[in-house]
Amino acid sequence: MTTILRVREPREILAYVPYQLGFSPRRSVALISLRGPRQRVGLIARSDLSDMTGQRSGELAASLVHCVRRDGGESLLVVVYADGDVRDAMPAVEHVAGAVQQAAAADIDVGGVWLVTDDAFHVCGWDGEHVVDWDLPGHATSELQDTEVGATMVLRGQTIAPSREAMAEVPAVPQRRLRAAQAAGSRYWRLRGADRDRWRLEAVELWCEVLDAAGGGASGGTARPGSEGPAAPVGRLAASLRDVVVRDAVLAQAVLRGVRGDVPDAHGPGTEVVHDAMSLVLDPVVGRSPDPGALRSVVGVVETVAGHATRAGAAEAFAVLAVLAWWEGSGARARLLAAAALQRVPANRLALLVEQVLDGAVPPGWAARGAAPRE
Repeated sequence: MTTILRVREPREILAYVPYQLGFSPRRSVALISLRGPRQRVGLIARSDLSDMTGQRSGELAASLVHCVRRDGGESLLVVVYADGDVRDAMPAVEHVAGAVQQAAAADIDVGGVWLVTDDAFHVCGWDGEHVVDWDLPGHATSELQDTEVGATMVLRGQTIAPSREAMAEVPAVPQRRLRAAQAAGSRYWRLRGADRDRWRLEAVELWCEVLDAAGGGASGGTARPGSEGPAAPVGRLAASLRDVVVRDAVLAQAVLRGVRGDVPDAHGPGTEVVHDAMSLVLDPVVGRSPDPGALRSVVGVVETVAGHATRAGAAEAFAVLAVLAWWEGSGARARLLAAAALQRVPANRLALLVEQVLDGAVPPGWAARGAAPRE
């Protein structure tokens, strides 16, 4: 079942925002796309409040409104997250709302301007020039902790990172284990030169075995390579990602499991498998949104591998995670993961591609078609 939120439920919408973004926003501006005559909540685009009140506020507002327009939003809500009380925050709120109104022009209606502070949230109106009803009593932010959408997200296993930066963190690995994993990975990488095709096939099969055991396969298991198992297999997984053919095949296997939650028919590193899988991510006609539970299992494996990898292997793992985050609809997480990959290898092509897609506000296939994400 798809969760449908409408503008008559401001408390539910505000509770939903952190789950959609992946973290609890602070000192931020969020534009919420409202689709169709029933004003269903669509895309949520975010920017830092300091940027939206600075010299580039008009440019940034235009970029955010462009995202809403591409999402098919006919109207939008402006939500400002600010420190202090409502009176202190109101000049910034007015500035942001004015910039958004100018960018929205005549084709998108600004349906309301809401303010969230540490202690209260205020559901204000907008008359086209000024925020109205901002001086009416607000509601305690504690009300946002007890909502239907919050309970639904918890039951689905959704979590909220404490900060934006925390969304790109991977599990920490003790130094002794890290050295063992990386040593095993180095030995495994040296074997690649003998029979590269066979090495690639074995590497992809190893990845498939681990992904299946993690719950992405029909067996429904919950195991994942982590701190309790031998370090050497995780090191081999990490080293194999340095081979771009293997990396692309692993990404394809991750997508196929993330869509279906079962074992794909083909495990090899062939281009046909990669093409079919990426069509599910990119193509507006056949594109599918990921199954949240299946994707979490896959992401957990790749995150663990990233934590055991050398800089080169970690860059590829973070790039794969960036693609999966973008496919899921988490642009903020995708950008952070792409940045983590580029921090390790500045020329990483997959991470650079993710950044280009994000800069161009290109949605994944299912979102471009207007389909709802799966629950």
